[in-house]
Amino acid sequence: GRGAGQFAASYPPYRDPVERRLSTSGTEVEHPHNDWLLVWVEYGWLGGLVATAVLGCVVCLCFSALRKQEVATNALGTALLALLVNAGAHSVLLGNAASGLIAAVACGACSAAHRGDGPNLVRRSRASLATLVVSIAIAIPAFSHWQLGRALAAYQVEAKNAFENGVDAGYSDRIDADIADAVDACPDSVLARSLECAHALAWVTIGREPEASLERARRACAARLDARPVSPAALADMGRVELLFGEYDAARVHGERALEIDPEQAVALDSLARLEFVAGDANRGTEYLVRLEQLGLRSADDRRAFALEVLAQGAPPESVAVAMGADPTAPTKLFDLGRRTEDEFDVALAQHLFAHEHLDAGDVDAALVSLRQARRSYIRTEADAPLAALELLCAEELAGDADGARATFAASADLHDARPRLRVHPVLEEAEARLRASLGAE
Repeated sequence: GRGAGQFAASYPPYRDPVERRLSTSGTEVEHPHNDWLLVWVEYGWLGGLVATAVLGCVVCLCFSALRKQEVATNALGTALLALLVNAGAHSVLLGNAASGLIAAVACGACSAAHRGDGPNLVRRSRASLATLVVSIAIAIPAFSHWQLGRALAAYQVEAKNAFENGVDAGYSDRIDADIADAVDACPDSVLARSLECAHALAWVTIGREPEASLERARRACAARLDARPVSPAALADMGRVELLFGEYDAARVHGERALEIDPEQAVALDSLARLEFVAGDANRGTEYLVRLEQLGLRSADDRRAFALEVLAQGAPPESVAVAMGADPTAPTKLFDLGRRTEDEFDVALAQHLFAHEHLDAGDVDAALVSLRQARRSYIRTEADAPLAALELLCAEELAGDADGARATFAASADLHDARPRLRVHPVLEEAEARLRASLGAE
């Protein structure tokens, strides 16, 4: 009796872990699939009594129709009995709109048959006018749902054609238009908002209008959370969006809340792992990474690929080394390994670590040399290392080449507009501030 909708809020933590893992599509648990129990769980004793009385009336209609000496009425009574049985296992009498309508028709027909002695199942009554009025009243808001269904059907057709025939030039525009139509028709549709968020994040990934797409993803996630505040998938997606915005505290709150409800929520685990490596505790990030590997969502052999991903998101070299399983306090060992195996990435990462050691000691000139070497090695391996590029410019600014550093910084929009904002070594923060001030950004 905690209130309407509270089953969805209270039950997920009690799901069977095996069942949760088998629900690979992220199935939400929003209904107990038992009408007889739901009304007591969500509406308390008063609501439970009223709803159970309604169900009891349906039982009476059912057996009354079965006792009639008329074949059609017996058939309707049998159908109503089947619906009642299913109401205890599949929620088809009250909790499902389509089958609920069938149950309402069957109940009405049995009720009409109960009042007459003839075989006619439809009789005129004063309720006909009321039925017409109610039907019209229902049809008005139902129009928006019809528009929603049409837009989602068009989206499904486009997705199917793309899967079977490949993506053509206008595919993304048509998909966006279908999703926009669905959202306009029914702004609180969880499915429409989920599709809007997924596609907006996909556009961010491929670099298509990243700012506008990320903002659209945030709006979609917010609307989805309004409708499903305890949905682990919605919470995880919001955490992912906030991570991309660089709002780490909010991202951590939503990600951890999602894991409280579903400890195996893959998006939340992945987002929290990235968050910790980029701007938190790398050891804690490793814990999330191990959990993903234990669930089979990532491979232990995939550590290097993950390290490259967080490096591209601005993770410091210490965190990247931890992600690879290397010791960040022993860059010489990593450097020697890279030279011995001719692995240029190991050499680049070691040089980046050397640079941070020099900065810790206050030796900017030595750090500048190491950063230049790291930058060259990163480029040779085609590794995206924005933090190393920015720190190199900051070190050059500190070392006296302020004009050159400012010119390069101004021409590097991916550095000064990076999202989330890159976090340079503390010794370089004042130099970064001066570079940004030269753009008028701060």
